Amino acid sequence: MRGQETPEKPREDLTDKVFRVGGELAYIVLMSVVWIVMSIPVITLPAATVGVHATLVSHIADGNREYLRPFWQGFRTSFRGTTLPGLALVLLTGLCAFNSYFYAGARSTTGLSISLAVVQAVLASALLVITTYYFALRGAFSARDGSGGWPGIRAAVMTARRHWAASLAVLTFSLGVPAAMAWLGLWQFSLFILGTLSYFNVRILNRAKVWEVRP
Repeated sequence: MRGQETPEKPREDLTDKVFRVGGELAYIVLMSVVWIVMSIPVITLPAATVGVHATLVSHIADGNREYLRPFWQGFRTSFRGTTLPGLALVLLTGLCAFNSYFYAGARSTTGLSISLAVVQAVLASALLVITTYYFALRGAFSARDGSGGWPGIRAAVMTARRHWAASLAVLTFSLGVPAAMAWLGLWQFSLFILGTLSYFNVRILNRAKVWEVRP
């Protein structure tokens, strides 16, 4: 007796593809706007970042089309525990990036200043990856109502090391997109860059299946 054949998925025509891509672009724009508005007080930036990642994980990994519920759940539940470590990660990453730029552009460029610039650039890159994992894992935890405690910075570091290929992809994308936008002079789209980076980084991490984390 022949096994039951799996029915083929219907092929997506051009109109369906256009509507699907347009819907995803609208999703990116909406998340960017929500992120910017909710981060205006600055102290709410980490919780807003978790909320955006919770919404994106819910959408990309679980196929959920909701916007408000996963964002507000991630924002509300992570505000107290995420604010200080989240701001610390963001500030340290920015400080290392600034130091690298400062030493590289020093008037009297010496071997020491070049070495310091390279060291600071490496630190900034590592912190950028860890920060991405930290917010993404917390967003996934919120979206899926996990148990056993929120994943912290240590969980982000361990997961980044375990999934080194995904970490490299996240770093390349996170640095390459802003560099390309600056080179092309696309400053008018800079408001949407954070939502764009988060959207595609969540897709990268979802493909790598990094959501099963033990804090």
